[in-house]
Amino acid sequence: MTTINNSSNNINFTARLELSPSLAKKYSQRLENIAQTFETKTQHYKDDVFSINGREADNVGFHIYHYDKDMEHENGCDITSEQWSKLFEKPDEFIAKKLTKLFNIFKKKDKEYDNAGKYVVSVIKKDKNNDPTDFESKFWDIVVDKANSDMQIAAGKDAVIKNWKVY
Repeated sequence: MTTINNSSNNINFTARLELSPSLAKKYSQRLENIAQTFETKTQHYKDDVFSINGREADNVGFHIYHYDKDMEHENGCDITSEQWSKLFEKPDEFIAKKLTKLFNIFKKKDKEYDNAGKYVVSVIKKDKNNDPTDFESKFWDIVVDKANSDMQIAAGKDAVIKNWKVY
């Protein structure tokens, strides 16, 4: 993985932008511009990692990986090579906005998981008479389904992101 840097500071998607070597070589200047915009819009999430890897050759496609260190949770998105090429026909600002929107979709899911985790802990502390593992298992099944559904709905509202595989 290559991390984009400039002479004064780390130009990155929040904590850092990691790129596969082929991406860094082909799109370095554009990705630096995109990263600067993205970083400004996500400046409050300094511990998050947002990385892109893959390649256009052989229609392998690209994978966007998001890791929220505070919540120890990760999210992903797969983009076909064709979708990537279409995305990069757009201006840098447009691309940065799409990546920021994807990031925000991931953050909303992470927040739902965080709130659910806090709720489970509070219920288990208060309810000593019932089997907490049964409650916890059922509750998490519901939370995961809801968070994934909310994420798909949010992604589906965007003309570009709706075509990506977000999970």
